[in-house]
Amino acid sequence: MTSPLDLWGSIPYLGLVWIAASLIHLARFAYAEINGRLAPRPLLFFARQWISDGVAWTIVVIANSAYSRGLISFATLMIVAIPIVWVSRLIAGKTPCPTPRRPPQLAASFIPSQACKALSALLRSAQRRTGLLSGLDRK
Repeated sequence: MTSPLDLWGSIPYLGLVWIAASLIHLARFAYAEINGRLAPRPLLFFARQWISDGVAWTIVVIANSAYSRGLISFATLMIVAIPIVWVSRLIAGKTPCPTPRRPPQLAASFIPSQACKALSALLRSAQRRTGLLSGLDRK
């Protein structure tokens, strides 16, 4: 016996919802990794957000399925969808904000005065080749 809601017909939409949630959170993870802003435990941080978004979107898909079968009104659909998405954002907001990692430090062998000396030597060699130095400036 099937229910009037017929959840088996919603399986492709539920699959798309979870795939979309996965792709969105993988993109967020990659963006945080590239910018060096991963949370101390990135797997738990992004898994919690992924699950909360997936569950929220699943409830919205089920409510949309009920609306399309005439079981609930459009107002009821909105009353379900808006708070669910809002609660999902609240859950994600309660997750500790990722703390940025320290910016990469310059190598210890890099000393600004050495860089200036190297740059001035490079400029002098270029000037010698082009003949821009006078006889007094040459060493």
